Amino acid sequence: MANLNGTEIDFSSADADCLAWFEANPLSESCDWQEYKDLIYNSCVGSVDLLDAGRGQMRQSFQSSVQSIDLSQFGCSVGTNFLGPIRGVLPTGPAGVPAFDSLASQFKNTKILAGVTSYNYTLNFQSLTSNINCSYVPESPITLGAVTADHVEYSANCSKIGEVEVLMGKTQITSTNSDNLLAYWACQSASSSQTQSYSIYLCEAQYDKSGNGNITCTVSLQSAIFPVTYQYTADIFESAHGSEPLITSSSTAFSDLVSRALVDLGNLISAAQNFQTNLVAESVAIFGGKFFDPSNQTYPELYELMIQGILEYEATHLRLMYSLKSPPRSCMQAVTGSASFEVLVRDACRCLVVVADDNDQPGCFGRPHSRYENGKSQRP
Repeated sequence: MANLNGTEIDFSSADADCLAWFEANPLSESCDWQEYKDLIYNSCVGSVDLLDAGRGQMRQSFQSSVQSIDLSQFGCSVGTNFLGPIRGVLPTGPAGVPAFDSLASQFKNTKILAGVTSYNYTLNFQSLTSNINCSYVPESPITLGAVTADHVEYSANCSKIGEVEVLMGKTQITSTNSDNLLAYWACQSASSSQTQSYSIYLCEAQYDKSGNGNITCTVSLQSAIFPVTYQYTADIFESAHGSEPLITSSSTAFSDLVSRALVDLGNLISAAQNFQTNLVAESVAIFGGKFFDPSNQTYPELYELMIQGILEYEATHLRLMYSLKSPPRSCMQAVTGSASFEVLVRDACRCLVVVADDNDQPGCFGRPHSRYENGKSQRP
């Protein structure tokens, strides 16, 4: 196979210069459009995309269907999809996000590309592994604040329960005051272990018929390396569901990444509810009612999957946003992989296939196709 080498932003870097760069380049809290290498991006992740990612994670786990994520919002060509859990990966390479294609490979050889009929490539990307466990609890640390006919404010004091505040810049969250209210808060564990742990608190304050009640989730995230394969004929990137990482780092993800993702999760839960509906809670309730007996306590497990899908998608969006800031070399890490592709060329000898050899001279094999690997033509 032809070797591929590139770079990507490193969210697990412990380099002092890199950490200083992250601190000096916080992401904006406002939503605006940014241009980078002729592509336009929105600094805010779309609520519909987050909901789709969460629902897709539930379907993938219980319906034996493969989650499919449209990559066009990240700058890929329209129609290019990511199959399987995205795990915070930002796909690059010739079919990935073009603004961040750093590969040094045979794909840069215009003589080869002129005759390419198909190709596949696999890259080992930095990603996230998440361990999320949710359960019913009798009480919630979330308390209601100011209440009007239209809105309600809620918050939790993390220090009172022996944890640390993690929602940057948040003193309360405001939602529509309705019978569908689902309140949310998150804290960071005060533990000094290498693997950071977080708590997510969900409280259905009005206890409507869906019966979600009080749910607490523990979340731990670690940096990992997962292989992702692009298939030319299907125009898809794929990461197998249930596959094991090539490497799991003992270091944790960049802490502000997790904090920002948890803030965005709270914003989504708040924005997705109004007087008539609550899209997050109802997604769980409808899925549970369709495939399970609602009395069998499946909601916590469904929330685990919903939250996992949302956080992993947010991590991909945040990787994009930080990459737009042109991070320094101290914040970059190597991406490696391999590729194979088929080349079809015509020449005067009228063989069916002509593939350039090491000296870029034509060679005739008289076969329907030949595979080009490692810069050399290979007989089928």
